[in-house]
Amino acid sequence: MRDVDIKRMTGDKSEKAFTKRHLYQMVFLLEYKGVEFEPKIRNAQPNGYTGKGEISEELQLSVSDEELGQAVLRAFERCN
Repeated sequence: MRDVDIKRMTGDKSEKAFTKRHLYQMVFLLEYKGVEFEPKIRNAQPNGYTGKGEISEELQLSVSDEELGQAVLRAFERCN
């Protein structure tokens, strides 16, 4: 993404500035399995994040909104 777009959408001057201020995780919805959370860590690469090589948590599809929200917060706690 271009820096001008980053600034317009987030207020940050560049993608690098954006990644310094934010955490990142991926959430996978797997029909046969449920929901998986993969925390990311900051790095010096252009995209700013690398997978930790772990799934921090797995939930069944039938979880409540509260349980899902708590799992998202726990995954963010595992991001660096």
